[in-house]
Amino acid sequence: MRALYRAFTAMSKGKSLDYVLEFLQTGRAQAVDEALFESKSFTPTELIALLEKHELNTVKIAGKPIAFGPSIGDSFVSVIPKEKRQRIFEDPTEKEKLARILHKIYDEPYIAGLGSHLHIVAKKKPR
Repeated sequence: MRALYRAFTAMSKGKSLDYVLEFLQTGRAQAVDEALFESKSFTPTELIALLEKHELNTVKIAGKPIAFGPSIGDSFVSVIPKEKRQRIFEDPTEKEKLARILHKIYDEPYIAGLGSHLHIVAKKKPR
């Protein structure tokens, strides 16, 4: 469920622009990319449309970093110089501050798709 994050990662790994365009159009990643099986990724817009199609209202959508540590593959954390990133994760107070920053950023629905995973809360539409 992380199409934008995966496109960002593919570009940072030097994948061809054709590869990234194809991925963004289909959302499909080959088995060799990140898993032993082909997978389908969604943008937040696609997920919201899918929920709507099944008569669900989106209550909240947020991006989530996974495996919160110095080697986290997060778009925003990766811009922190490696030495400073290591120091942040060694200091519990600084690590907590960084976590708060990431939650604040990824709670913004317009950029939630940059998170490594998406968290969506939905409820059934009233009849």
